[in-house]
Amino acid sequence: MLILALPSLLLYLIAGSPEATIWSSLGMIVMGGLRTIQWIIAMTLALLVCLAFLFAVFFGAVALFDREVSARMYGNFKYSCSAGYSRS
Repeated sequence: MLILALPSLLLYLIAGSPEATIWSSLGMIVMGGLRTIQWIIAMTLALLVCLAFLFAVFFGAVALFDREVSARMYGNFKYSCSAGYSRS
């Protein structure tokens, strides 16, 4: 499938622009790959920030009812997160 997709993509990119060459089309493919990697990194960072905010809201809401339970839950959460890294 990839064997057919790559030449088809090159032909489409060359035919789509009158001043395009095969090198500019290959450059567009490489830039598309780099932008895809950049997008994956951005989405990973956004997910981590959203999860951190979600945990902060959760622990804050628990702290409104019982501060000791929230501190204990946060301690357990912190221990379980750090224990995952020290196992290797």
